[in-house]
Amino acid sequence: MKLLVLRQRLSVKDSRSWKNHHRWICKDLPHFLSSTTDPQQQLDSFLEALLNATPKAAIDHLFSTIQNNHFSVALTYLHPIAHAIFSPASRALNHSCLPNAAPAYRYDNGCVRQDVRALNEIEADEEVTISYIESASPLSSRQTALRRTYGFECACSRCQLQASVHATGVPSPQHDLAKSEPSLREWVFSDHPPVLSPFAASLLPLTNVSITDVPKALLPFVYQDDYLPTLSSRFSDIAHSPKPKLDPALSTGLTLLAMYFIIYPGHHPLIGLHCPELAKVVWNVEVITPTEEAKCRSIAGELVDLARSIMTASLPSSGFEGEEGSSPWKDLQSLQGLLGGDIKD
Repeated sequence: MKLLVLRQRLSVKDSRSWKNHHRWICKDLPHFLSSTTDPQQQLDSFLEALLNATPKAAIDHLFSTIQNNHFSVALTYLHPIAHAIFSPASRALNHSCLPNAAPAYRYDNGCVRQDVRALNEIEADEEVTISYIESASPLSSRQTALRRTYGFECACSRCQLQASVHATGVPSPQHDLAKSEPSLREWVFSDHPPVLSPFAASLLPLTNVSITDVPKALLPFVYQDDYLPTLSSRFSDIAHSPKPKLDPALSTGLTLLAMYFIIYPGHHPLIGLHCPELAKVVWNVEVITPTEEAKCRSIAGELVDLARSIMTASLPSSGFEGEEGSSPWKDLQSLQGLLGGDIKD
């Protein structure tokens, strides 16, 4: 079932460590603050006072604890802005490169709040896992990052699959994956009748594909490390083209969507964020090519529906102060308005 797994807040003033060291900080802080009125320099002075009041052994232990337990606090567009420790999540949630949950963040009543949200169906007694690193990174990069930062190597089903594929031999870098992209899209979206375009079937409801189910003929998409960045760059070039064409925009954008469905769980926020970007490109095609209006509106509308479904599950409807003008929900609202309707959070 889909659940909000954990909800917790970050509040420094409530921590036991803060209270234990408070009197030492207050003793030294006026000296450090008196030399400047610049807010940034005063913050630096406060941190210097904090360090001076803390024994070196405690500082070393603190940095070690932070390194192994911190979370990257991100805006709703997933841009990291800070690091923080949320003790319950740090203690309870183990890593997987194929996680079934992910943290999301919002600013509420003076506190940064972390919600851990289910990304797919979680069975009774199934362990709730998150990814400590970027799941789309190559296998070797993921294992190196986990070993250096957390002191372990991952043995999840995804890592085992990729390790076994590497052991049987990797095709040459000249392997032309572009020729196989129609087969990839057909496999990912094959459960639905072809109603959208020649490039993909209906995108709703969510497909249940997984990296562990990829057919042997499509495995090069999984382990050719430079494919996903190259594909993403291709889509970006099309998205920023002054005169995008519908067929290449759809084929590239839906191939990237198919890859996201393979790499990430079905309700991962990156999938939700990609759909509006593709819908924007399709809308631009409609503006430039009026003869494609009916088809473009149908495709863009279905992408907006898919984005709303995923974002509702994985992203908070309210983020951080200052995001109101450019949040994913605002973008979705604008797209829905262009398509002729209102979106409800």
